[in-house]
Amino acid sequence: MSFRKYAEYKKSGVEWLGEVPKHWEVKRLKFCVQLTDQKIEANREKPLPYVGLENIQSWTGKLLPIDPNVVSTSVTNRFGKGMTLFGKLRPYLAKACNPDFEGLCSTELLVFKSTGFDRRLLLYLLLTDGFIKAVDSSTYGAKMPRANWDFIGNCIVPVPPLEEQKQIATFLDKETTKIDTLIDKQEQLITLLQEKRQAVISHVVTRGLDPNVKMKDSGIEWLGEVPEHWKITQIKYVAQINPSKSELKTISLDTPVTFLPMESIGETGGLDIQNSKPLSEVVSAGYTYLAENDVIIAKITPCFENGKGAIATGLLNGIAFATTEVVPFRCFRINNQFLYFLLSSSPFRKIAEGSMYGAGGQKRVSDTFFANYKCCIPPKDEEQKRIIAFLDKETTKIDTLIEKCETAIELLKERRTALIAAAVTGKIDVRSAV
Repeated sequence: MSFRKYAEYKKSGVEWLGEVPKHWEVKRLKFCVQLTDQKIEANREKPLPYVGLENIQSWTGKLLPIDPNVVSTSVTNRFGKGMTLFGKLRPYLAKACNPDFEGLCSTELLVFKSTGFDRRLLLYLLLTDGFIKAVDSSTYGAKMPRANWDFIGNCIVPVPPLEEQKQIATFLDKETTKIDTLIDKQEQLITLLQEKRQAVISHVVTRGLDPNVKMKDSGIEWLGEVPEHWKITQIKYVAQINPSKSELKTISLDTPVTFLPMESIGETGGLDIQNSKPLSEVVSAGYTYLAENDVIIAKITPCFENGKGAIATGLLNGIAFATTEVVPFRCFRINNQFLYFLLSSSPFRKIAEGSMYGAGGQKRVSDTFFANYKCCIPPKDEEQKRIIAFLDKETTKIDTLIEKCETAIELLKERRTALIAAAVTGKIDVRSAV
């Protein structure tokens, strides 16, 4: 869809705005909205819905489901129906929303009340890339940089006539809904593909490739029957868990080795091995030791549930040190690729999740669970290799489709962002499209 431009433009005097339609005004935000700063203690006797930064989806202005059981115990901001919330912490500047109810919110959210500015268009404006970058440039503080109202309120914004504001907002509501629907469909397809990937892996690592093979009772309730010639065992009898650092005694402490923080470990076997540190630094810091061809699996929530894990290859000097929240396995009676697929399967992950200990975001799968996990494995040589080859081929096909969906989502998001920016800054005239 192509849109015409306005007939005449004028300079706004603001770099990110550029020229704006001649009949539009440019004003400081504080003349378009009123900041409300009503801080109160939460009342457990008469609780109001609480909105935290985690309840707002970045860049879309969508409010995620609110847990009615969450009652803040700290000081909060109160907001009324029809007000707008805007995150002031640097990582959350792209979080803003228009709740249709009254409630309480984090003090890291500024509360605005529109004064002569269409509330819907205000939200689109606050989420415009140019506005976010302008606010971001003002943030201060070392650990948790924030923007302040003095700067935000003095930001210059474009102000069309009120009736035109409503037209632009209506247009953007309609068009972003179309784009969001397409994004939702791609995300649903990704979910289906991920489920198919899990189903393929789970079936093959517990049943093999031959549908006519003779079966036997595994003696494991959740596993049921398995191929008769497969061996029932525990992981500790086929792989060493947490190899000893004593192997490093002959290596110079100046030796550079691969460093693997959690963000370097992918959810489908990918591994970013670009980071490195000297051996002396990682040994003394107590990171998790592993070597070339070891299998690693995240053990902490939500990284474990998300499938973070990989086979470590291409390590600098054949050595790596990783976050303490992973468990390394060194295979000796099982192919490392087969073990990786086994640890990626749904049966293993569901049982492991049920074994987790700890509270909240610190729940972990114990090393003891990994060691004692009962499994059934085929002979190490040809059958494991055939299974690995099959799963490599099938998961690669599925991963390629998932990547295409992810690419489509990124393009749709870029389209959404560009369309909003063009409409709210007057680069396109959408009045005839409403």
